[in-house]
Amino acid sequence: MIRYFLSGILRCDKCHHGLVGHAYEQGKIGRVIRNYECPRSDRGGCGGTSISTPTTDRAVEEAMTASSASSWNARRRNSKFSNVLSQTPATR
Repeated sequence: MIRYFLSGILRCDKCHHGLVGHAYEQGKIGRVIRNYECPRSDRGGCGGTSISTPTTDRAVEEAMTASSASSWNARRRNSKFSNVLSQTPATR
């Protein structure tokens, strides 16, 4: 089962409705395309925004990983044990 982790979190830049995950087959090749899309107007959206699911998920994951690592490093630097944590095993 494909999960669209950012469905409802991402917003359409035109109508601000939550984007939802959608998959469809491309032509005769049968290649599956996955997008986050704004629903049609009969479902509360405008249908005006569509972005690639794999590209978006990867970008958000990378940003969260970088932010998490940065936060951890900042906490480590500000810790009362920072001098111990920064020493190499040979100097302890």
